Amino acid sequence: AVRVLARSPQKLTDVPWSGDVEVVEGDLHDPAAVERAAADVDVVYYLVHSMRARGDFDEEESDAARTVAEAARAAGVRRIVYLGALHPDGE
Repeated sequence: AVRVLARSPQKLTDVPWSGDVEVVEGDLHDPAAVERAAADVDVVYYLVHSMRARGDFDEEESDAARTVAEAARAAGVRRIVYLGALHPDGE
């Protein structure tokens, strides 16, 4: 079973896999929405980078990643596969 978090679920209605997933409406900066999306999940695939950053891109990205990490920890998620835009300095 796959669950996705989307700010605008209506944008997913035309994708071929829309009927095969559960969609949770929300934003990565909304802890309650992320908690709903992480409930009863074994693995979180973090495939995100901020397109809306208004100011400090690294800060926006870090805030979103922290929100997901905290919700995942609280939900007992066993693994996070992180493919975001942040990386360690020098890498």
